[in-house]
Amino acid sequence: MTAVTAGRAGAGWKSRFYVWMTLANTTRSGLHKRLMELAKISILVPPLARPFLAFAFASLPPGPPPVWAPLPASAIADLFLMAALVFDPRTRRKPNPVYLIGGAALNAVQPPRLPASETDAWREAARGFAGLAGSLPPARG
Repeated sequence: MTAVTAGRAGAGWKSRFYVWMTLANTTRSGLHKRLMELAKISILVPPLARPFLAFAFASLPPGPPPVWAPLPASAIADLFLMAALVFDPRTRRKPNPVYLIGGAALNAVQPPRLPASETDAWREAARGFAGLAGSLPPARG
């Protein structure tokens, strides 16, 4: 439950923010294009994590996957950001600040996810989010 909740909650607010910023800047095509790229990268982690969970991590015990399980998928999604950071200097002579600031914001939430997921407060918050969806698994303890 915690990995799924962490992935969905993380992808949800980041992608909504980038889409909102994209819609607010439709008249500035360069900014709009780069914000759309960041929105795409922010929602790629859950679909990229599914093959890892189905095949590479098939030996995990039944139940919700651990929080570290989507980290390889996050690394693959970061490759899209790296491609954008390499492409921009080749065409415009310097990386665009949207990629630098937005990429830093995308990656800033990844390291604290692991230590935070081990706290009781995180587990209770994850149970609360799961309860909103109507699927409340029993508490582990």
